Amino acid sequence: MADMTTEAPASGERVPTKTMKVVDHAVLFKMSDSLDEFQEKEMLDGLHTLQYAIKDIICSSVGRLTKKTPEGFTHGLFTRFKSVKALQDYLVHEQKVDVADKLIIPFFSEPNGIAMTDFECEVENDLEAVFRRGDRFESGLEHFTFFKFKDSTSPNVVDQTLNFMKTVGVKFGDEVVQTTIGVNIEPRTTAYFSHGVVTRFKSESACDEFKKFVASEAMWTQVRDVTENFIEGSFSVSPIGNKLM
Repeated sequence: MADMTTEAPASGERVPTKTMKVVDHAVLFKMSDSLDEFQEKEMLDGLHTLQYAIKDIICSSVGRLTKKTPEGFTHGLFTRFKSVKALQDYLVHEQKVDVADKLIIPFFSEPNGIAMTDFECEVENDLEAVFRRGDRFESGLEHFTFFKFKDSTSPNVVDQTLNFMKTVGVKFGDEVVQTTIGVNIEPRTTAYFSHGVVTRFKSESACDEFKKFVASEAMWTQVRDVTENFIEGSFSVSPIGNKLM
C-alpha cells in the first residue's frame, strides 16, 4: 500500500483530496573535494537535463547541499516517476548510465559514495502537486530524510511514528509545500534505509524553523529512539533551474 503525502493549505488545516500514486527517487552523493566548479556544473546539468531526455520522469531537481552532512554527503537529486517500472527503466537507461559513469562516479569521495531511497507514495491529483509546478514549487528547499526502523520496533510503534512524520508538516503550516514518505523499495539499499521522506519547503529558514518545531513535539523523542542510520540533507531550488548555492 502506498504511503500518503501531506500538503499544507494556507489555513494549515488538512483538506481531503483525491490522490494519485507516484514513485519518488531521492539520492545523496558524496563528491570529492577535488571536484572543480566546471565539473560540478557539468554533473548537475547532466542530471538536470535527464528529465527532458527520459519521458518517464515526471519532474526532477538537483543541487549542492546547503552544507556537507556529517556522513560526507555533498549533493542531492530528486526525481519522480509514474510507476516502479518507470523507475526501473530509468536506472538502466543508456543516457542516465552515461551521466553516472562519466560525470558522477569518477568524482566520488569514496568507492560507494551514494545513498538513496525509492518509495511509492500518493500526491494530490493536481497538476501542480504531481509535476511540482506553479508558484509554490518555483523555488525553495528540497529536504531528504533517510532512516531505518530498529529491528526491535513493534508494528504499532512503526505506525505511530510514520503517522507523526506524515502529519507534522500540516500541523506546522504552509511553509511546508509538500511532504512524501514511504517504504524503501530499492533492494540494494533496504538493509540500510527502510524509509525515505522528501519535503519541499518554501525556504531554508522555513526548514530551520520546522526542525525546531519538530524537536519540540513529544513524539520526536520516540522517532529518534526507534530509528537508526538517520541521514538528512537539503539543497536549494531556484526559479531558473538549479543554481549553485
